Amino acid sequence: LFDLMRLFAGDAQWCAARVTQAGRDITPADAHVTKDNVGLVAGDEVSAQFGFANGVTGTFTSRAKLREQAGGWGLELTGSKGAARILANIPPLVYVQHSTGWKADGKSDEWRKLPDDPTLNVPANVQGFPAANACVVDDWLAAITAQRAPACSGQNAMRAVEMVMAVYHAALTARRVPLPLTRRTHPLAG
Repeated sequence: LFDLMRLFAGDAQWCAARVTQAGRDITPADAHVTKDNVGLVAGDEVSAQFGFANGVTGTFTSRAKLREQAGGWGLELTGSKGAARILANIPPLVYVQHSTGWKADGKSDEWRKLPDDPTLNVPANVQGFPAANACVVDDWLAAITAQRAPACSGQNAMRAVEMVMAVYHAALTARRVPLPLTRRTHPLAG
């Protein structure tokens, strides 16, 4: 999701966040390694806000107890002329909001698939993680040939990981932190 935020809004300039575990603010003592070994993590609820250029704000929310009700993860973009949702399936699903606008009895919104969405008729053999991973490898090989950075570059990965670390820095200090981070150590490592 942080990669998608950056794709649409550029690099984040600051982060403010609260991370809780069982209703209380986390501390470094809450750090643990998960079974998928992605490094130290903490918390069962995350609420983070990122500031981007031109007054754009991105919000990230994750609540472990709502995982089943909320379904898969995705991104919602809200602008002055409309809204869109990108659900992170493989391939992604894109919806556009159609709103009745405010009326005397309230407002109703309907999310409809993007008209002419190229993912509507994607064959089964190009869906799922193996196909997505093949696309990443194909782009990587094409990038070597063309002497360009791949879409999934180390630079992009570093910026997304930095946003994750900014969430923990902001949560542990209860302060908004500027990006890029000046402290380059994992905030949960003590």
